[in-house]
Amino acid sequence: MKIFFRAYNYITVIAGSILIGCFPYVTYALTQEDTGLPDTIKAADLKSKDLATFVGGALGVVLGIIGVIFLIMLVYGGFLWMIGGDDEKKVSKARELILYSVLGLIVIISAGAITRFIITDSLLGL
Repeated sequence: MKIFFRAYNYITVIAGSILIGCFPYVTYALTQEDTGLPDTIKAADLKSKDLATFVGGALGVVLGIIGVIFLIMLVYGGFLWMIGGDDEKKVSKARELILYSVLGLIVIISAGAITRFIITDSLLGL
C-alpha cells in the first residue's frame, strides 16, 4: 500500500507541475483580444457549440480518465491479491482496494449522470 501512496504522490506532483507549467500559456491565450477564432470557424464551416454540448463533452473526457484510473486501481488490487498468498492482512487490503475502487466508480458515474441530467434539463429546457 505504501507503494501505491508513493506513486500517487509522484503522480500528483507531476500533474500539478504540468498544470502550473501550462498556466502562463493559458492566461496569455485568454488575454488576446483578436484570436481569429470566429474567422477560422467560418472558414472551416464549423458550427459553434452551446454550453450544454461543451459540458457534455468535458464530462465525457473526465469520465474516460476516471475509467482509466478505476482500471489501474482494479488491476493493482488484483495484483496485490495474487501476491498476498496466505497472508490474510494483504488479501484484506487488496479486497478493500477493489471494493473502494468499485464504490468510487459507482459514485462518479452517478454524479456524472445527475450532472448530465441537470445540464440537459436546465440548459436545453426539456
